[in-house]
Amino acid sequence: MPDPDGTRGQLTPAEDGRPEFEMRGGFTGPLPGLTWRSMPDLAPSFEQFLAALGVRVEQATRDA
Repeated sequence: MPDPDGTRGQLTPAEDGRPEFEMRGGFTGPLPGLTWRSMPDLAPSFEQFLAALGVRVEQATRDA
């Protein structure tokens, strides 16, 4: 099984003062090349998560 590696989420201030969220990930070790094709595409799940996160951040900013 591949070992997950990477930063799931990092929040940093952008130049304009607004928060910027970066999410990335990957796999290390000898097995990713062998198992990559059998892994599902997780991009839609990450996109749904980021869209919901954006809505929550905007709501919290308005309520502050």
